[in-house]
Amino acid sequence: MNVPPDGGPTTGPPDPIQPDPLADPVITALFDDAARIGEATLSLANAVLADAGREPVRKILRVTPQRTHPAADPDGRPFLIDVEAVSGAGEFAHIEIRLKTFHRMTELNLPRSFANLYGNARRGGVLSDVVKRMPRVIAIDILDFVSRPSPADFHQLAGFLFLKEPVEWASDRLEIHMIQLPLFKAMAPDFKNPLHCWLTAIARARDQGKSLKEVVEMDTALKEFREADPGFAQFVDRYGIVASTPEMLKAYNDWQIAQTAWGGGNRLG
Repeated sequence: MNVPPDGGPTTGPPDPIQPDPLADPVITALFDDAARIGEATLSLANAVLADAGREPVRKILRVTPQRTHPAADPDGRPFLIDVEAVSGAGEFAHIEIRLKTFHRMTELNLPRSFANLYGNARRGGVLSDVVKRMPRVIAIDILDFVSRPSPADFHQLAGFLFLKEPVEWASDRLEIHMIQLPLFKAMAPDFKNPLHCWLTAIARARDQGKSLKEVVEMDTALKEFREADPGFAQFVDRYGIVASTPEMLKAYNDWQIAQTAWGGGNRLG
């Protein structure tokens, strides 16, 4: 917004609303290639994993956005970022970051996850070889609704578990992280936690219609995190490059119109 040097009344038109960083066309442009967004992908994935006490990944091999196309069902296939990575143990890891207001995400995770787990299986293959080739599958669902309100923890972790006490992992091949944005926004962020920094910046940019750079510059803790985390800095900078182009502004406007036509409003995916 235009503010005179003397601190008087604002003048001129208000600053334009910046595109939602989680909107389909923005994410498609942001996460288009590992060379341009690999550090950010690694930082975000490891922030989620660290928050749950899970083993980090150490290298991003490939990043591919899977664009959502208009469909008759507004609750259809969610937008996702398909990521191939190397785990800390040197094993192949398949990460899917999904963005959608979709109230059956738990069921949706199952077919996708099993497809990834058995993607290398061949008819007649030896079972021991199939198991050896199984990747570590990590699903990260960023949700604009509350999937599990009790206990009121914004980050819910699911997987194959032994449910009788003591509850423990039955397999480490699959883990599902559900990030519930409404619950996160209702709590005071801990800026010593990288995931809280990521989500605070994204949530404020979405809610206030500001760019990620503007949001970061307004908060000392976020500025310090950007300086300390090259991946987060890459995300903020990459957003600044792609979000302000005429092509993106048109694509974002078209996306908003489509969302309204579907009855979803200005929401995720």
